[in-house]
Amino acid sequence: MQIEGIVLSLIWYMILLWLLLKHRGGFSNTILILLFTSKIVGTFALQGLFTYYYTERSTADIFRFFDDGLILNGLFFSNPADFFKIMFNTYSEHAGFDALYFEKMNSWIKPDDSAFYNDNHFMIKVNAMLAFISFGHYEVHGVIFSGLSFFGLKWCTEELLDDAESRSLALAVAVLIPSSLLWMSGGLKEAILIFGIGAFLKSKFIDFKANVKPILFGFSAFLVLYSVKIYFIAALIPAYLAQALGKKFSLANLTQIGLWFFFILSGVVSSGFFGFDLAEYVVRKQHDFLNHVQVISPGSAFEMAYLSEGYPSILASLPQAFANVLVRPYPHEIGTMAETLMLLENIIVSVILVLALINIAQTRKLSKSQLWIALFILPIILLTGLVTPVFGAIMRYRAPAIVLMLIVMAPNLRAFFNQRKHQYT
Repeated sequence: MQIEGIVLSLIWYMILLWLLLKHRGGFSNTILILLFTSKIVGTFALQGLFTYYYTERSTADIFRFFDDGLILNGLFFSNPADFFKIMFNTYSEHAGFDALYFEKMNSWIKPDDSAFYNDNHFMIKVNAMLAFISFGHYEVHGVIFSGLSFFGLKWCTEELLDDAESRSLALAVAVLIPSSLLWMSGGLKEAILIFGIGAFLKSKFIDFKANVKPILFGFSAFLVLYSVKIYFIAALIPAYLAQALGKKFSLANLTQIGLWFFFILSGVVSSGFFGFDLAEYVVRKQHDFLNHVQVISPGSAFEMAYLSEGYPSILASLPQAFANVLVRPYPHEIGTMAETLMLLENIIVSVILVLALINIAQTRKLSKSQLWIALFILPIILLTGLVTPVFGAIMRYRAPAIVLMLIVMAPNLRAFFNQRKHQYT
């Protein structure tokens, strides 16, 4: 960490905090200041983690996208024409850009790339643009990314919950849970991802109203999600559309689930007509990850069998995929700090879910958001468990899903404790 970077990051911290307090959305100043400050502390903790514990800078996502962004930013001053060609994807594949620029970067060219889509490009370009205001200091990038993440969490909380007290509890849990505090901060994709989800919800994109502003805002959020994690859009659209139709026509929960399943099945079938084989994509993603793990040998990797081509192998692996994301690591599998942190978070999440589910069972009622959020995050959880053989990576990739789940469970958690408090009184 450099003094100049810390000073600049503090300036941006004050700017972002001012914006938060100006648009409080019903939250108290104290809550926003404490939680946003905690988020920024987590940002610097993440930087320290990848500086002093995971010391290989070329494989650390918070630095490799940043370092590549600086290389791309420098091109603006040496060859602005090529800079803009790269930024707008207008360069020719035969122009020699690989040898000139991309092979000098850590992450523009993915090892064992499945060739479907490279989301590293977007992160490198974002860092290249931020470098104009950061003057090459990572601390500024970390604070801005974490600020975007915080805005996304705040918007998700505002749009998914109604009462102010539940929102405050939900935002506190969403910010302070380890997945959010670390893996949705700094220069990581998950920080941008939760910002895009929050912006989409804030836009009320599918509200059956032809207003230009929400449509533009929602479309912009879609572009962000497409650029970072395209499969989040594939999971979001069926769930959100099912609940929007359910709200419009007062459909029962079971009918909404049926609609969701119909949309999922229709998407899988129709994608085949456009030459996209979902089963092949999942299998290749898993094989790419397993091959990459053999090269870098991360400490929290675990044994995973290679998937076979076709849906039978994928369907048979779904129960284990679910356990990989929400149950493991088991106590006897703990050997690294990443595994210890994931086990700790699993315990916290399990306690919150059990208490919230007890309240749901007592009231026999789901909120307007709980059903569709469950349908939204289920494919993400299963896909993550299917293709990811590293516990540390799973904790990162599942972070947005875990946070959304905890947000919609916050009212039931609060009701559980209020009921116990009332009984005790």
